[in-house]
Amino acid sequence: MTRLRCGAVVSGAFIDYLESVYEKEQHLHPGEIFVIEYLRCADGNRAGKAWWTQCWASRDGMPDYQIHRVGGVEVYLPSGTAAGLSGRFVDYKDDEIRVT
Repeated sequence: MTRLRCGAVVSGAFIDYLESVYEKEQHLHPGEIFVIEYLRCADGNRAGKAWWTQCWASRDGMPDYQIHRVGGVEVYLPSGTAAGLSGRFVDYKDDEIRVT
């Protein structure tokens, strides 16, 4: 397990997953960085529901403080994602990402 600067704790299984995706896709995205976005609804009829997306984007304009090293991969976490993951545990199990 590793604690990121934003306060999230990531499992070894999640790190392995992320490194695997990175190895498979990095050649398709030269000069880009891996981006993770996480959103969890706090209230309303979708309270407790969460969404996770991951993609690649140009590093241009991304502040260094929002770029985290997860295993051997640099990952951009937008400020809302970093705040949403703070104090949470991120794992990869049964072919899905789990945030608890």
